[in-house]
Amino acid sequence: MIGKESQLVSQIVIPQVDTDPLMGKGPVHYKDIRTFRNYKKISNMLLPADLEETSTSFGMTVKQNLAWSHINEPFPDSTFAREPTPEEKAQFRFTDIGNSLFVMELTGGNFGGMRTLVVESGQVIDLFTGFVYNEVIIAKMRRALADKFPGKNIRNIFGAQAISWVQSLSDLFDSGTQLHCPKGLGVMSEDQLHKYNAKEDSTWRARLSDGTLHPFDTGFVKDGYRIVMLNSNPNPNYEQWQVCYYLSSQKAIYVNGYLGEPEKGRSATSWEKRLYEIITRDGWAVEKIICPNALSHTAPLAMSYEELRLRVTAQ
Repeated sequence: MIGKESQLVSQIVIPQVDTDPLMGKGPVHYKDIRTFRNYKKISNMLLPADLEETSTSFGMTVKQNLAWSHINEPFPDSTFAREPTPEEKAQFRFTDIGNSLFVMELTGGNFGGMRTLVVESGQVIDLFTGFVYNEVIIAKMRRALADKFPGKNIRNIFGAQAISWVQSLSDLFDSGTQLHCPKGLGVMSEDQLHKYNAKEDSTWRARLSDGTLHPFDTGFVKDGYRIVMLNSNPNPNYEQWQVCYYLSSQKAIYVNGYLGEPEKGRSATSWEKRLYEIITRDGWAVEKIICPNALSHTAPLAMSYEELRLRVTAQ
């Protein structure tokens, strides 16, 4: 509809047909009505500042204010630039926390902020990590490690939890790399995970056979690191093995869990209580505790032993 005097478009009516209505039988005929008001001169053009949208099928009117930009101007090239993929946005950041320890953070907001503890040991590095099962991210992670520690192979990868897709981690394997992870239980068990994935099953069995994959359900010592199970006899219906890694030379612990902002009065979690019990029982010298997950982007990279002690003993 065009106004007689203004010669401006005042209303557009679009006939619609719903052949399969939610209620009743079709076809149902209705109209979408758009009404333009309050024309203003913008860049030598008369353009509406107000829009009302009405559908006769609902009998409801939505009022909107219109803002115009780039009138008779070319759009900048960035307007049509391709949005980076989550994998392209992902970056890795290293923080030196002393004693040959580095925290490697996955940033970019799409993959949960995974934190890997890297130990520099002579001509090799050891990783303590959770896992992102994305081959592009893993390849990017390996390149970041090569840039940060040139010429140094990965000796050990210690997993914070059971592995669900070892095939996606292939780029982390150098010559001689060994992957250690707690055994999966229930739906995370080997039989369940590989039941419908012959290629993953083949990769898993090949790595078991050549000695580069080591699932475990008991504690042990490897290259000076002590591996301890925090729980005993977990129920496979709803529990998994909870593991912690004690780095005695660095007085540090890597344990599957989440770190958040320090909170006064926050209750200690079950794994924090069990960890404190083991530290005091075995007389471990511990200064810092690192977890693979963070509750926020501003969460500290590590929790001090004193913070753990106060949190547990305050209850």
